[in-house]
Amino acid sequence: MLKDRRFWIYHLFTAATIATLLGIEDRLEGDSTRTVLLEFLADTPLFFLVVSGLSYLAYRVVKWLNRIMPWDRKPFDRFIAESGLVVVIVLASTTVTVAGARQVNADLFSDNDFAFEFYALIMFFISIYMVFVFHEFMSLSRDNHVLKLRSETLLKQNYLAKYETLKNQVNPHFLFNSLNVLSSLVYIDAKKADQFIKKFSDVFRYVLELNQEKLVPLKQELHVLDAYLFLQKIRYGSQLNVHQNISAELLDLCVPPLTLQLAVENALKHNAISKDQVLDIWIEAKENELVIVNTYHFKNSAHQSTGIGQKNVLEKYRLLGERLPQFYLEDGHYIVRLPLLMAEQWSEF
Repeated sequence: MLKDRRFWIYHLFTAATIATLLGIEDRLEGDSTRTVLLEFLADTPLFFLVVSGLSYLAYRVVKWLNRIMPWDRKPFDRFIAESGLVVVIVLASTTVTVAGARQVNADLFSDNDFAFEFYALIMFFISIYMVFVFHEFMSLSRDNHVLKLRSETLLKQNYLAKYETLKNQVNPHFLFNSLNVLSSLVYIDAKKADQFIKKFSDVFRYVLELNQEKLVPLKQELHVLDAYLFLQKIRYGSQLNVHQNISAELLDLCVPPLTLQLAVENALKHNAISKDQVLDIWIEAKENELVIVNTYHFKNSAHQSTGIGQKNVLEKYRLLGERLPQFYLEDGHYIVRLPLLMAEQWSEF
């Protein structure tokens, strides 16, 4: 803040404004032009120091309010809280200044003369109001700049994602396994083979069409997950169990596309699954958060996990400026926590 030239210019302007108003008041009381000019030149540096101190206080207050009560989420509460704090700071500053002045120059004040209190109140109201306006403007300017940079980053990331999706939209291993299952089903159960093809089509249509979106509704992710799990259940049978517990009112909240499927796919990829090691997966939404828990059976594999999928999910949330997902082991279970987001927040982003 101190390195910003606008900080010094604005606070010098505020100090000069207050000194000018007090000079006008002195002239109305009959002081000579020379006295008013000298007082202006003497008062401006003093008021600059006072305004700078008040400005730093305003900066900390605005920063604190931005963290606990941002304008975009609680505008009315923010307005009331900030207005109240301004009044408290004005009254406190006036009280301290008047008490100090009366103690130092008690002979200059009469008990019935409240002119000094009035002028002090006006001076602090103007100066504190102006510094709060300044810091709100600076805060909004920074936010707009961050949003612009984030928008440009998301746009670039979107183009890169499209390119990567075109290269990797068909996972060869998944496609190979699915076609093997399908070839077996065709001769064993034609009806189930037909269902398999339809579900298989749903999964890849989703990958092709919606993986370019920033956010998709949870109900849409769950619909495609059901299609994906249908394919996996045919492969694993009773060795794979998925339990869902999600309230209807949370289905319109959003997640970045393919994050839910990725969490389930990772559980299948990194766990041993057999008759003796059944994989149970629980999917539950609570407090605007989607929690995916699976039993953990370490799978000895010649290929070590690169963690690319997990990094991809983290990067999507990071670019959106939201809380980051969590991935961790606890009591023999692997847990994934995905924040659920509001679609309206990003409708024009």
